[in-house]
Amino acid sequence: MNNTRQIVRRKDRRVNEPLDILVFWRGGSGRHEAYICDVSEGGCYLNTAVKAEMDQPIIIEIPKGGHDGGSLDFQASIVSQTRTHIGFGAKFSPLSEEQRTLLSSLIVNSGDTDDRKAARA
Repeated sequence: MNNTRQIVRRKDRRVNEPLDILVFWRGGSGRHEAYICDVSEGGCYLNTAVKAEMDQPIIIEIPKGGHDGGSLDFQASIVSQTRTHIGFGAKFSPLSEEQRTLLSSLIVNSGDTDDRKAARA
């Protein structure tokens, strides 16, 4: 059963390694810093020192890049974790086209997607 759960969780193309991108997340405990990793259109993992409750709704602010310095907000909820890292996983709510474009850009520009790892194997 655990293998099935992992297969379903990994259906989207994703970035495996941490990105050197500082993001912020907001929830019931306020606004906090995090580094984002394991990114896909389904969700991400946030390396952050602040704990969050399972199923808690949050907003993740991901920088758009470029010179305007703006960010894009993603609605998400906390999902259970089996990792030993500090932080938590977040599942994105349905995405807008602008959000999909930003995530696709992060995934393509990271250089360490599942597709590229498979090609090296």
